[in-house]
Amino acid sequence: MTLGVRPAEDNYYVHCVHKKSEYKIAVATNPQSFVKTNGAANLKDFMNQRFRWSGYGGTITTWGVKLFFIPAILYYLTIWVSLVISFLHPAIVTLLIISLLCKAMFDFLFLFRAAMVFHCRYLLTYFLPLSFIHLILVPVIVIKGNLFSFEWKGRRYTKESEISNN
Repeated sequence: MTLGVRPAEDNYYVHCVHKKSEYKIAVATNPQSFVKTNGAANLKDFMNQRFRWSGYGGTITTWGVKLFFIPAILYYLTIWVSLVISFLHPAIVTLLIISLLCKAMFDFLFLFRAAMVFHCRYLLTYFLPLSFIHLILVPVIVIKGNLFSFEWKGRRYTKESEISNN
């Protein structure tokens, strides 16, 4: 069965509530509202889960989403281009390091606040190593999740739609 769209269901639900109701969207910070779930079983499932999360689908990609994601993708592109150029022009390395440190500082401040709200400060110990992995994973996940097919929990997601295997 083809569903004709390819949203992550929770994103699609929030989009519909925002567009078709009078309800306001807010971040749930009450500990009683937290939903806990098990993580992905292995790296393949983890990556496919992230591909699904990044694959919004054309009809729910609002201008607000685009205004957030376009600069983010341009930032990652700039980092990778700067890294390559730095081999030819070592002076760029200083600018690259300053940019990465600024990003790390803002990311850490945001994540520190989130860790306090969600009572998971222990996760901050992974911040530094994951900030480097993040530079690789984010562009890969966004490109794969939006331009190529993948599978998640028995469903195949193509560029255009979700196809249930059941």
